[in-house]
Amino acid sequence: MKLFTLARATAAAALMATTAGAAWSQAPLLFNSFLAPQHPINTRVLKPWADEVAKVTQGRVRIEVTASSMGPPPTQVESFLSAALGDEELKAVTRALAMPPCSTCLRVNTLKTSLQVQVAHTLYRRCR
Repeated sequence: MKLFTLARATAAAALMATTAGAAWSQAPLLFNSFLAPQHPINTRVLKPWADEVAKVTQGRVRIEVTASSMGPPPTQVESFLSAALGDEELKAVTRALAMPPCSTCLRVNTLKTSLQVQVAHTLYRRCR
């Protein structure tokens, strides 16, 4: 009896996997872009890339660039930066960028400094 139940469960799983695979192959991957559909990034970069992916995968992978943003751009950018920098670092960068500049130019030698050093320098520097 257990063998019969196991065989039925295996057959059902195989049927579901086959059906799910067929359904999934019909669904495109959505690529969110908050840029206008006619923006050069969308027309010259993303569209050709999506076409090339479809060509190389023989249509198994289809990518659709959304016609409008799936979320407001500030939220998307903040989410990305928070994940990339961490919440504390993002707060420090935000505070530094919100301060009025002491000068109209900030020279950064990227070979001798880091983001953390520049943020600290900008936050704690006193205008003379």
